[in-house]
Amino acid sequence: MLDAAKALFTERTKQIAEKDTEGLANAFDAAVGFELAEKYKNTGKLLVSSVSDEMLGRQGAVTAIQEWMADKNRFSGQWIFAVNGIIRKAKALADRSSD
Repeated sequence: MLDAAKALFTERTKQIAEKDTEGLANAFDAAVGFELAEKYKNTGKLLVSSVSDEMLGRQGAVTAIQEWMADKNRFSGQWIFAVNGIIRKAKALADRSSD
């Protein structure tokens, strides 16, 4: 299992650099606030990873997580704004790295 996780990490960092993923994840945490960032740890990384996964051909990765994470019946407008923003920024980074 660890080997698979390492391989997936390597694939993902070819799409979006680790430092960029960390930066986006930190920005997400700041946008949603400490309490939600603690309650939903690593959500920012998960969102960025979904973009990387989609760039690697895993169709629907972003849509699947975005539908749940941006559900107005579950989360506040602030949270949803942060979710959509990090996905947009991650896609822009991935697009630049594929050029």
